[in-house]
Amino acid sequence: MRWTDLKECCDYYNINYKSLCTYMQKNKISKEEAFSHYYQYYKYNRFIYNHVTYDSFAACCMAYEIKPICVRRYAKRKHFLLRHALSSYLNYHNKRKIYFCGQEYITFTSCCRAFGCNASYVSAYAKRHGISREEALKFYINRCH
Repeated sequence: MRWTDLKECCDYYNINYKSLCTYMQKNKISKEEAFSHYYQYYKYNRFIYNHVTYDSFAACCMAYEIKPICVRRYAKRKHFLLRHALSSYLNYHNKRKIYFCGQEYITFTSCCRAFGCNASYVSAYAKRHGISREEALKFYINRCH
């Protein structure tokens, strides 16, 4: 492809034109060398997950509404690659989600807090009576309100 100017080329490849110019001047290199460097950087720092390309790993995590640092720590602790750690982390958090009274809650504890109940009391009651936590929560809500 031919470009009329460097800015047009940068826009096409989603490269910051001003950063490229600064890099060029600072390192006293040609437009082509600077562009090649930036292109390689952006090409290798993109993150592909579930057949979707994100600008970065952090952008991917933000799309799933999770903190990238949490996934990085998880990956380091489990000795996983980032992609595997992200899958595992998302799977774990999806299993923890709870649907109660037509609402989605991140955890059972957050659900109990929303209704002004202590999650440990509700769980203990459920275990003691051999019922689900949701049934125990309904009992506590009815008892308290």
